[in-house]
Amino acid sequence: MTWVREMAVGDAAAVSAVRVAGWRAAYAGVIPGAYLDAMSVERDAALRE
Repeated sequence: MTWVREMAVGDAAAVSAVRVAGWRAAYAGVIPGAYLDAMSVERDAALRE
């Protein structure tokens, strides 16, 4: 059985790293590369803290 816990503030950097990497992999060739390159793990994490 899989168990998923609620995200904690300390998880923000790791969650953001997965999100940014996922977007870059999933949307390469669909969204302009400049947009994907401009995505920042630090900026995304700050929004989640």
